[in-house]
Amino acid sequence: GSMALNELANTFYNIGHYQYSTTIYQHLTDQSNLFSLEEEEEEEAVAYQHIFYYRLGLMTLKQNDYFTARQHFISAFSALNKNKTIVDKFFNDQNFINSRVINHRIGECYYKETNYEDAIKYYKEAYKSASNNQEIMELLNQIAYSEYLNGQSDSSAVHFQQVEKFYNEEKIKYHDETASYYIDWPLYLYHKSNENTTKAQQYLTDAYNHIFENDRNEYLEDEKRLEHLYK
Repeated sequence: GSMALNELANTFYNIGHYQYSTTIYQHLTDQSNLFSLEEEEEEEAVAYQHIFYYRLGLMTLKQNDYFTARQHFISAFSALNKNKTIVDKFFNDQNFINSRVINHRIGECYYKETNYEDAIKYYKEAYKSASNNQEIMELLNQIAYSEYLNGQSDSSAVHFQQVEKFYNEEKIKYHDETASYYIDWPLYLYHKSNENTTKAQQYLTDAYNHIFENDRNEYLEDEKRLEHLYK
């Protein structure tokens, strides 16, 4: 039952019906909090609990309600720790919503609330467990740009140098459409603020080119795209 609801909520989430999706996820988190761990299906719901909270956080984040989103992500983090044994057993190392992902999102909420001090703290926490080049670069970038906005220009410059060294040496595989937002975009914003026009233009172009073609086309063909910005 709960997994069928999870699928349904996920479908609503993917097509942008956040209201329906939120209602279902809210129900699922309530249920998973009530379960005692006797039956297999109940165990499954508990194993997914952090994911339900994470999805709730993601939807409220996309709707620019950063405070509520942060509360959901913090609940996701607690659920992940509390249910660690069940999660490990259930996902067998395939739990993609791990502490790094959740810390990154908590940092993002603080960043959007212009609380750069706390954003840096959570980004650094996530950075400790980054395991591949894309993750390392995404988080270094978030740290660097938050430091820049927080007036820590020396530290920021050092981190951006590291990022650009990576950028120029490594072929980063852009696995998903968020990578250009976390990698190219902060580099663009940073150079634009410093009036390095040529570099800014380069990173903006890269950001555009790294967006998957079908996503780009879908956006450009959408006549009501301004109503669909949350996507």
